[in-house]
Formats: sequence, C-alpha cells, structure tokens
Amino acid sequence: KETLQERLKHSDEITSKLQNQNDKDSLQITELESAVETLRSANTAAGQEIDSAKAQTLRVTSEKTLMEKENSMLTNDLEEAKSNMAAAEERLVNLEKDLVAAQGRTLDLEHEKHDILQEHNTLKEQSSIIQSQIEEAAS
Repeated sequence: KETLQERLKHSDEITSKLQNQNDKDSLQITELESAVETLRSANTAAGQEIDSAKAQTLRVTSEKTLMEKENSMLTNDLEEAKSNMAAAEERLVNLEKDLVAAQGRTLDLEHEKHDILQEHNTLKEQSSIIQSQIEEAAS
C-alpha cells in the first residue's frame, strides 16, 4: 500500500517527466515550424528563380527567332546581290564587246575619212590642172 504522499510524489515525478517531454516536444515543434518556414522561403526563392529562368528562356528563344529571321533575310539579300552582280558582269562583258565594235567602226571611219580626204585632194589637184588648162586654152 502506497501512502498518499508516495502517490503524490510518484504523480509529481510523472507530471515532471511529462512536462519535460512536453517542453521538448514544444521546442521540437518550434524547430520544425522554423524549418518549414525556411523550406517555404527556399521554395518561394526557387520558384522565383524558375520563373526568371523561364522568362530568360523566352527572351533567348525570341532573340534566336529574330536572329534566324535576320539571317534568312541576309541570305536572301546575299543571293540577290550575287544575282545582280552576275547580271552586272554580263552587262559589262556586253559593253566591252560594244566598245571593241565601236572602236573597230571608228577605225574604219578614220580609214574612210583618210581615203575621202585623199580623193578630195586628188580631185582638187585635177580641178586645179583642168582650171590651168582652161586658162591656157582661153589665152
């Protein structure tokens, strides 16, 4: 038979142990709540980093698309420039041929002019001789 005092003492010991365990549990709960808050903050920060990375990915993708369009336009411009250059080279070759032909015609005209001047001088001399003969015959 336990006495009332022993039962009270035993009850106080159990109460003290329970209170200590309760204090430990409360401290652990506080630590867990703090850890949960830290994890929530980390999760929020990670979410912001993910959102930032997604936004940057969209920007890079958009820039890539623009660069691809620019590259395509520049490639088309280059092809057009090559085509224009080939056409210009062909026109240049034709102009050079025309120049050679014109130079040939100019040379021919120079020879013809020379021949005409020679014939003119010959006719002048003949005219002068005939004029002299007319004057002699008249006198």
